[in-house]
Amino acid sequence: LFAMSRREAQGSSFSDIITAKMPETGDEIPDIVARVLETDQPVHFSHGIHMICNGEKHHVMAQALPLSGSKGKPRGVMVLVKKVQKISAAAALAGDSVHAIGVDSGATRSQCLLRIRGLLDSARMVPTDHSFAQVDIDHIGEINRSISELAGDQIIEYTFSQLESYFADEYEVFRLGGDKFGVLAKNTPMQMLQTRLVEFQQELQKDSWKWEDREIEIQISGGVVGFGRDSENVFDLVRRASEACSAAKHAGRNAVNIYEAGMSALGSDRDDQVWISRIQRALEQNLFHLTTQWILPENGNNAQSAFEVLLSIEDEEGFWTTSGVFMPIAERHHLTFDIDKWVIQKAFRIIAEKAGTLDRMDFCALNIGSASLANPELISFIAEQIEETGVNTNQICFELSEEAIERYPSAARTFCESLKGFGCRVTFEHFVGRRLHDVQLLKSVPVDMVKLAADQFPNLIRDSAEQTVAKSVVELTHTLGKKLIITSLDDAELLEAWRKLGADYLQGFVISKPTPFMFSTASH
Repeated sequence: LFAMSRREAQGSSFSDIITAKMPETGDEIPDIVARVLETDQPVHFSHGIHMICNGEKHHVMAQALPLSGSKGKPRGVMVLVKKVQKISAAAALAGDSVHAIGVDSGATRSQCLLRIRGLLDSARMVPTDHSFAQVDIDHIGEINRSISELAGDQIIEYTFSQLESYFADEYEVFRLGGDKFGVLAKNTPMQMLQTRLVEFQQELQKDSWKWEDREIEIQISGGVVGFGRDSENVFDLVRRASEACSAAKHAGRNAVNIYEAGMSALGSDRDDQVWISRIQRALEQNLFHLTTQWILPENGNNAQSAFEVLLSIEDEEGFWTTSGVFMPIAERHHLTFDIDKWVIQKAFRIIAEKAGTLDRMDFCALNIGSASLANPELISFIAEQIEETGVNTNQICFELSEEAIERYPSAARTFCESLKGFGCRVTFEHFVGRRLHDVQLLKSVPVDMVKLAADQFPNLIRDSAEQTVAKSVVELTHTLGKKLIITSLDDAELLEAWRKLGADYLQGFVISKPTPFMFSTASH
């Protein structure tokens, strides 16, 4: 909508990016951000304005809201902009009529998403089963190449008109772009929609489509997904329908498949390639970003706080994605060692530079992946970074997961012994503590601390049996001479329960969310 990325916009004034005009008179509207900052009052354009971005004019609803800072003074402005469709958004979300969203004129992808979202919302109020299908024309690329693109365009128009005509009194039909169409079936199980699409296939193939002196048999493939009260968001639904359609094509075309979980793997290679290039660009252009999450000592002494360093990647638009999304892909394609080296180097430098303000920090935890642990160059690389930066090794703690220690037990022991020799500490992450195997694994490596997720004990507050087991895990950890960090704390009552049980450190959103303001102890 703004015709530029976040990165391009950063540092500009609002009026540099957007020219706003009153639709009735064409008069230019002064910078609304400057106005809100000056008056500390919100501005609403409930009847819409014309917004001109990069030479293109859009009719939008807009409002600007002041963000309060200290002492009640505005520290910024949030501007909400929504493009006004030719149809009423309320009618599209609430209406049952096909004509409410203009199917007769060829409803678009955005209208399709709006309609699905409306059915999703209503299904959560009144449990109902609906279904959606993506339909693709088979071999359209071959037709474009071997006959002509004009023939391909006419086949697309013909197929769409046949879909509309065939399902006119039953389902809603949408153009999704190119040779792709959407069929939305309200109050219809996915098996029924699959059956009706197969019947449409058979009807479509009864007559060949003629182009000059040639007869062309039009074939389609489809993917069907059901949704109702427990479904996720609209984009996941459309993606699954697309994956089911791709699976039908992959299996020989001219078929209609119902979505199954394994079909996601067909698109994973394409997704992986996008992320591989994004990761490589981040390494080359310094587009990784570190954040820290505050770890609170059980005595609540902020001055002796600890932190975990977390990683995000900046995408092409300038937005950040957390490591949980891209690290599994990096592991599959052997990129974790390069990423871990980047994190170690960056974190060491920041800690060394902030030595004066972080002199009382207890420790800073850095995650080490399984593949990095197995790399013989890891220990020497850490030694080089310690020497180059002069970082206080007593404040450095490396985290090894249970999986990494299990997979590479010899490398884990060597790593722990070497790093402890440098003065660093090591944490055993993802500890369970209720199996003999876990205890033996913990005893096999010389770690200093153990991390245990609070969600392993979901009923801790009210279940006396869980309380007994949790207390035994705390006592076992202390008996083995380790300190215990409880993570994933999102409830104040739960935090206090673990504090009373004897946990040494507490971590979670109830204390603090990860922040790009490194080593901040500002609580959530």
